[in-house]
Amino acid sequence: MEANGARLIPLEKEAAILTEEELRKAITKIFKRSQTDLEFRKLCLINPSEAVLQVCGKPLPEGVKIKFLEPETGSPRAESDKPSVDDE
Repeated sequence: MEANGARLIPLEKEAAILTEEELRKAITKIFKRSQTDLEFRKLCLINPSEAVLQVCGKPLPEGVKIKFLEPETGSPRAESDKPSVDDE
């Protein structure tokens, strides 16, 4: 659906926001895929929100930012500016 050149998003898709548990599961999938798919790995570094959306089919909650870091050695890791439940 398009109106005046803008894409309209159905309300049910807007409401489908990623939960913390879904994000935890997605991170594992993202790390696995980034080890074998170089283009996806680049996407993780350049546009992590889009990488999460591709894996989950849901956007990050508003205000949540995630950043994937290219390790010098070892496994990739992710950082978020949202405090975890354990930090409170």
